[in-house]
Amino acid sequence: MNTPKIPALLAALVLLLLPAPLLADIVVTGDGMVFNGKIIQHIKGVQVKLGNNHGVFTIRQDNIKEIHLTGDYREDMTIFKKMGRNVDENEVRANYQAGVAKIENRGKESRAEYLLFASPFFNFNLGRLEPILPYAWGALVMADARFGTETPALNAGPRVELQYLHSSRGIKSMEAFRFAAGPALAFPVETEKLTLNLTFSPELGGGYYGARGRDDRDAGFKLNFFLDAGVEFIVSSWVIAPMLRFEYVHDDSAPLMAVGVSLGAGYLFGHGKPSPGRPNRNAR
Repeated sequence: MNTPKIPALLAALVLLLLPAPLLADIVVTGDGMVFNGKIIQHIKGVQVKLGNNHGVFTIRQDNIKEIHLTGDYREDMTIFKKMGRNVDENEVRANYQAGVAKIENRGKESRAEYLLFASPFFNFNLGRLEPILPYAWGALVMADARFGTETPALNAGPRVELQYLHSSRGIKSMEAFRFAAGPALAFPVETEKLTLNLTFSPELGGGYYGARGRDDRDAGFKLNFFLDAGVEFIVSSWVIAPMLRFEYVHDDSAPLMAVGVSLGAGYLFGHGKPSPGRPNRNAR
């Protein structure tokens, strides 16, 4: 029986360990624009993101006429010649190399989104306060700054929230003006039909709380903790978001706990904004 030679085994092992070659790509749009570089993301039926030496381009699926997946930039040159387009080989190669670099660094690239959001909310009070004031309602305004992380499927940053709270039953009532801040985590999810974020945020803050009964009144500053989880449905850059809420207000005699729901709307600045750039003009 023949025994394989050691050099041959080593060569086979090296080939197995080497990364697969990255392919160049060409996207032709319905209005005649031609992009060459590397496809960074392809959501079937929704969009394609292509990176090259001029930036990152988001191209909607309904505006795509052709997609060519090529082996390297030389194959791009062959396709351009078949199209009858006179292109600069150095630029085609530079677009390919830049696209490869964007794929390798896409988890490290800086991306930022800013959310401005407003919502009414309704709470079910728990604990010692429940028999006295079973319900509460209010309104909130919040702002998020979300930045890209090493994980492409996670954006994170600070959240600041301002709230007005009111609860009443009979002659007894409570109201508060309060604030909170904490980290906001957003997990982007894109499908063929929906673009949305799954969000989660713990927040710590305080507020001025006032309570009124038949013969007495009490007011003062109290610490509060909020925990929010929700789904942001994104249409263009507009956001509609239902949320589940938990809150705890510290009080030595009667701490307040509540669970609640909210449904609000806002605007997500910077969402889906492509990096500045331009297509391969020589390929037009």
